[in-house]
Amino acid sequence: MSFQSVSRLGLPALVFTAAAQGIAIPSPPTWPSGQCTDKSLTIPSWVIADYKVSASGTVTFGITNRAADSHGTVTCAKSQPCTVAGNSQLAAAVSEGSSGPVVTIEESWTCNDREKALTFNATGSATVFSLEKSSSGDASSPITYLTYATLSEPVPLTPVQPSPPPGYSLPTCADVSKSPALFTVTDISFKNVTRTQCKTWYGTIFCLDPRPPTEVVYAGLYLNLTVRNEAIQHTLSCDLTMPNATAPDVVTPVRCTGGNFNEIALDISMAGTQPEITIAVDEMWYCLENPNQNTKPTAILATGAAPITLSCISKPGIFGTPDDVITTCSQQSGGPLGIKGKLKEKKEQPAYSLVTAPPTSGGCLVTSLVKPEWKITNPSFSTNFAKSTTNQSLWELGVKLGTPRFEHWFYVFAGENKYPGTDDPDTWYRCEWSIPGGWLPWDCKVQYNYHTTTLGLDVIWGCEEKDPAHPLFFHSTGSIVMPHDQSWYCGNSNPNRTTCAYQGLWEKTFPVPHITVGLTNVEPPKPW
Repeated sequence: MSFQSVSRLGLPALVFTAAAQGIAIPSPPTWPSGQCTDKSLTIPSWVIADYKVSASGTVTFGITNRAADSHGTVTCAKSQPCTVAGNSQLAAAVSEGSSGPVVTIEESWTCNDREKALTFNATGSATVFSLEKSSSGDASSPITYLTYATLSEPVPLTPVQPSPPPGYSLPTCADVSKSPALFTVTDISFKNVTRTQCKTWYGTIFCLDPRPPTEVVYAGLYLNLTVRNEAIQHTLSCDLTMPNATAPDVVTPVRCTGGNFNEIALDISMAGTQPEITIAVDEMWYCLENPNQNTKPTAILATGAAPITLSCISKPGIFGTPDDVITTCSQQSGGPLGIKGKLKEKKEQPAYSLVTAPPTSGGCLVTSLVKPEWKITNPSFSTNFAKSTTNQSLWELGVKLGTPRFEHWFYVFAGENKYPGTDDPDTWYRCEWSIPGGWLPWDCKVQYNYHTTTLGLDVIWGCEEKDPAHPLFFHSTGSIVMPHDQSWYCGNSNPNRTTCAYQGLWEKTFPVPHITVGLTNVEPPKPW
């Protein structure tokens, strides 16, 4: 990128040179083979294929489980229940719906790829909306049908799946040559600030002149505009910092939004000498063309450029020096700027890739189901001989649930006789556990019997990563015997007190006791 100061209409000006960098169509995320448990808890679903209806009314189709990779062939004779070959755990039925035949599926399967085998029970349905009849009276569907599953076991769950970007199913979605323009640009404004508007700095962060709340305007080139893609009827507003000598890390084209898979991506470039500027638009979006014949979406990358004439006004900045000028520009004509489009790239994507959750491994739900563990960290105990030679109180305890992929922490902090001790081994006390910014909204209780070194836990935790609107709550109750091994040490902190603790970074792992799971939470009393 190069720029130089020039004089035109008495205004400072810049020359922009657009770079070749720009949008690249991202690769779709792909689930690896295996991972039965993760798939079953993230993308439980079936694909219905080869749906056919004979002239006599017999329906046949295949069903493939995307999580378990199982398959069955279904035959439904007219007025007879459907039968399934190749999968004894699969059942299907066909009924008439307002938009076509409705296929209902039930299946049970077991995943053995984790520490614990899990059995899944699921149901789902899909409408066969595309049927083509032949001259012989037979009919068949040219496409497959994705059927989402709702789990009843091992947990009640319908995992949330992503939605395609706006406009992907519109008939005009792939019409890059749309007339009179593919892109409509409005609300164009441009600002060139040659010197940062602060006279006195405190360090390198805070401006003292002008003082807050006046916002500091930094040296730079700023472009604001709104771009509407007429093919997908979608509008984006961009507030951009354009390349200049004070922002070398920003390159042209400048990204307005997007860049990840299943996202609309928009780049803006500028070229020319103000007030005569050319704006270039590059945008990538997704389309499902001819959905009655096709299940594979396409990623479309199009470009276009058009000149505009800016109306600019310059004024001195707060320093009043020749190198301190603020220039603001807007489009001379008030109407929108139409930009014709040209296709740069078009790439087919895997079927259903826009409506399938990306690959994942482990996490709160998987860990809670297949290998829940308590990790007890650095417990310590306090005695108060001034009160009783047998008095002991749990002083501090850290408990961690999970694995490195997923963890929940809670802590017990206490003073003498306030939390579990020898005087009250059967009393339950509430944990003090929190996360940055607030308390966790799950109940937790603890007891400790010093005579038997038994820690009792009654803990609830929630997992929401598969369906944030309907989190699952796990409830664990039971006890853990904590051995006083060779790292156990007691020392006197004062004449009346002895503190016992495990030396060093002590952490031991214990299986989580009895667990139940449901959709109802029990919140603890608020600490205030």
